[in-house]
Amino acid sequence: MAAGAKSGILRKLIWGGIFLLAVLLVALILLRSTAIEYIGGLALDYYGFDDVTLTVESVTLDQVIIEELSLSDQIILRDVAVHYAFLSLFRGEVDKAEIGDLFVDISNPGEGVIKRIAGLVNKQGSDEEGAQTRQIPEISLKAGKIIAENNERRFQADFSGDLSADQMLYAESTVKAQIKTASGPIILEDLALSLHADVAAQSAALALNEGIIRHGGSKPDWAPLMLTGQGEVAADISTLQMAVKTADGEPLMDLAGNYDIASAKGQIQLSLEALSFRRDGLQPADLTRYAGGFPPVDATVKFAATADIAESAITYQGDLVVEGMAMTVADGQLTSDMLPIRFRGRYDLEDNAQNARMTLQKSDVSGEFSDEALVI
Repeated sequence: MAAGAKSGILRKLIWGGIFLLAVLLVALILLRSTAIEYIGGLALDYYGFDDVTLTVESVTLDQVIIEELSLSDQIILRDVAVHYAFLSLFRGEVDKAEIGDLFVDISNPGEGVIKRIAGLVNKQGSDEEGAQTRQIPEISLKAGKIIAENNERRFQADFSGDLSADQMLYAESTVKAQIKTASGPIILEDLALSLHADVAAQSAALALNEGIIRHGGSKPDWAPLMLTGQGEVAADISTLQMAVKTADGEPLMDLAGNYDIASAKGQIQLSLEALSFRRDGLQPADLTRYAGGFPPVDATVKFAATADIAESAITYQGDLVVEGMAMTVADGQLTSDMLPIRFRGRYDLEDNAQNARMTLQKSDVSGEFSDEALVI
């Protein structure tokens, strides 16, 4: 009798628990957007994202459809479908995420949510055991956009990609960039990138296809050029090759390099067939800030150099030849048919310090200064 009574109580408790669980599930489904938006907002706020907008379209037992998730004006996701097994949620696991649209603004990477995410990534990366055991869900991105811009430069990459459950990454991107100069913008357009990577094995292959580099001034300093390249990243050695050619396929610049991660050593070779400057057009200061105080010049530059990387130091050497130079200076100008210059130096990455030496080889230089002529 007593045993039967206890058995009846147990059955009532079990059925009562099932009933309460069913009520909870129904409540979650019925409340869906309101509950998820509130809980999601609290979770993101906990991790330091205090300017969040979350709009949930629907919730079921195996997926959540997010209409928009805005962490700020720097990162916005739209049309996101998160798929999961119901019980996996209790372990914090997601099976798959499909992202319709992703927007990222990295114009100010040291501020806002970009800085916060970088901090979280560094913190998670320091936990090696957690990184090894944590499951990476399958991720699919239909359309993404990254931009970075200021008064002088603009960069934009449109991309799509897929990360499989076994951590194979396939991505394609089209890159555009623009740098303002006094004679008109230098423009990179329609550079197609493709990336195949094995995230677990830390290996990747990158291809750059037929990007166009052109000068956008009213009087372009050069005809449009073609940029191509390829690279490979492996657990031991990484390599990179890039080439700039004329529209007719003639080589203009070649860059090749390799780097051994284990020994922290590498080498780079760079050669430049010819680059022309003119006083009313392209100037060295348009290409590098280190030439900001350089006087206006007409010249054609040829260049060949090698650099050796050893841990935090870069040792380099090479030859620079300036042909047909005419340089404007105070009250006159300097001219030379050929200026051969040999250089060598060492740059310390940790201390941001450089020690360089340049040697001017035997050459003829003429100068004109207010009715006076000088020949060296």
